[in-house]
Amino acid sequence: NINYGAKDGIALAIPLKPIVISGHTGLVFGYGEKGPLTPTIVNGGHFNALFGSKTLDRKAPYFTSSSRTAEVLSGAGNSFIYKRILPPDNNTIANVTLYVDFLADTVDIYKRHLDGSIVYDDNGNPVVDKSDDGYRLKFISEVAAVPANAPTGKKAITDGYMTKSDDDTVKSTLIPIAEFRAAYQGASYNNDGITLSIPSSKDADANVGAANFALPILLQIINRKDVNTTGKPVFNTLGTDKSQFTFKPNAVHGLTNEGVNLQDSVAVWSNTTSIGETVYPTLDKPYTYDDNLLSIVNQLHSTEKVYANADIKDSDGNVIGNTTSWFDFIEGIDVMQQAWANNMLSAVSTKNVPAMTFYMDDTSVDLPAGRKEISLGTTPIYLNGGTDGTMNTTNLNAGIRDYM
Repeated sequence: NINYGAKDGIALAIPLKPIVISGHTGLVFGYGEKGPLTPTIVNGGHFNALFGSKTLDRKAPYFTSSSRTAEVLSGAGNSFIYKRILPPDNNTIANVTLYVDFLADTVDIYKRHLDGSIVYDDNGNPVVDKSDDGYRLKFISEVAAVPANAPTGKKAITDGYMTKSDDDTVKSTLIPIAEFRAAYQGASYNNDGITLSIPSSKDADANVGAANFALPILLQIINRKDVNTTGKPVFNTLGTDKSQFTFKPNAVHGLTNEGVNLQDSVAVWSNTTSIGETVYPTLDKPYTYDDNLLSIVNQLHSTEKVYANADIKDSDGNVIGNTTSWFDFIEGIDVMQQAWANNMLSAVSTKNVPAMTFYMDDTSVDLPAGRKEISLGTTPIYLNGGTDGTMNTTNLNAGIRDYM
């Protein structure tokens, strides 16, 4: 119904940015569902967007006697300064770390049709051509009680959870690849997450992917009301709900020459404008383990390149093409230079052709608390470990005294 209006995408998302201070501006202290810890100038609708709608909800634990002042000022549309106070036992931050469980193993090389799809026998089983060196992968997420001031980049490579197919004494390697943390402390950030997927060949941004001889990755930031509801994508400050990047170190946009790594992609939800306006984000700057990612990609490419640049022959033995066309390598460019064009997220090209020598292992493994197997794609990976602490008048007054 046109009477309800339409989202035509012309207007950009409204940034949550500092408001110009007025001549008479009150300072209010209080708890917050979310938001920055520095004193921040806010007004009515801006307050809820920045500190959360529950902050001034009288039934919520964030509401205290000082909240009534903020409630009156906010309701009147006045600007005021709000200083969010943290209880002393709110000392962790919502987080999630992504790992690749990685195992060099002997894998089956399947026969392929002319379009790269796997040949199946009459019983529905894939037809094996031969066996060769390859890799099995599994993605694992980890959430933990991470202190808010703890540095990132300290996760170690350890033994993994898979074993080699012909020798169960040989274990896989659990390799950290990325850490995500909330921008601020609070339990509400446990309802924020991400999705990482591969865009279709039609939607892939050539200035991110092809310009860097890499397969672009699609990032979305997801927010849900609570653990019982389905999350929805958060629109960024460019008016879209997604951004593309590559894990390839030092990659730049083909036109603008600006960075296109994961950190740059997350920043689209916070750094809005060309005039340097501050925007308060959901996620802090993520950390990527570049050396680990490079090692994984190079190992995958060491076996894949042998089969990804071979002749395609018809039933009469005539050469009718090259297997490069099955995958996301740029034809005419040496496949040796295109290790980052392999799809390590799902082991399937954008042309729906499975990789030749590596695959995602879907066998279940026993994992400790805080870790779980994940499939990258449209399923959100949520942060966890954020807390609110004990929000009472005693802790509020103590926090105010410490600040003053």
